[in-house]
Amino acid sequence: MESHLQNTIVCFVLLAVVNGNFDVPPSVSGRIGAKTRLDCRLNDGYRWYVISWYKLNSDGTKELLVSLPSDTKTPDWSSSDSGYRRRMRPKISIEKFRTEFNLELTHLSCEDEGQAFQCIIIGQTGTMTGITYIHTHSEPKRPEIHYDYLFIEMNSSFEIECQVDVGFPPKRIVWMYKSAFDHDFQVMEVQRPQVQVSRENCHIIVRKPVLIFMNRKSSGAVYRCTIEGYDYTDQQYFDEVTVQLPKVEVETISNQRGYREDAKCPDVGCIAESNYPSNTATSLNIAVRTALLAAILVSL
Repeated sequence: MESHLQNTIVCFVLLAVVNGNFDVPPSVSGRIGAKTRLDCRLNDGYRWYVISWYKLNSDGTKELLVSLPSDTKTPDWSSSDSGYRRRMRPKISIEKFRTEFNLELTHLSCEDEGQAFQCIIIGQTGTMTGITYIHTHSEPKRPEIHYDYLFIEMNSSFEIECQVDVGFPPKRIVWMYKSAFDHDFQVMEVQRPQVQVSRENCHIIVRKPVLIFMNRKSSGAVYRCTIEGYDYTDQQYFDEVTVQLPKVEVETISNQRGYREDAKCPDVGCIAESNYPSNTATSLNIAVRTALLAAILVSL
């Protein structure tokens, strides 16, 4: 009984030491287009016979990629070609008390997101395994609005869109608002869904509209399109448009109500053109131009 108990304790201690010195990180990350590394490390001079890397498939099967026999630094690549061999570079280090068989994976893409790889070590006391998941990412691009300034008639509405390459994983676009009387931007309560326009490789282009209703308090307001989780004051991550009443209406309101114009675009004809105008945008621009022309003729 005592001998059996001693053997059990010795076995438990040995397993604890071995498992504690076998290191395979649960996940690694890398930027799309760059590289990352799959690590498989064994410490304390544990005697091993072969170390292997496998690709785990979504259907539950696994595919042998490469093996490293004991006491050698020459890996034995599998004859099957999953496309990973061309992108992998072995990094091998064998020392007295430490062995590393790492794989550097280059040219990361969004297709690598969530892929799983398994390192298996067969050694003097059995088999040890560890699984690493890959996470990929890319930064979003600067948002784009086709207008810098808009003159909109009183009690009219106008829809504008913000277009962004939202990076990977896709980020969320947020519309913010600041009136002529506010000191800082606030997130708009009503956020319309963003719509994917296109996807080419890992570049995901989306658009998100916002509906602007013009009244006296809206003149001079700034609508800012930014990316959730990023600094909305960093010009790399936002674009904005300023909306105003036509000058003739601003002057009328100013005379009647003592309203002060926050004029960032004093030219009467300063109306931004969209590179891809919608029917709504076109009809509204015609209406605004007509009002402005009428105002100019009256002033003459």
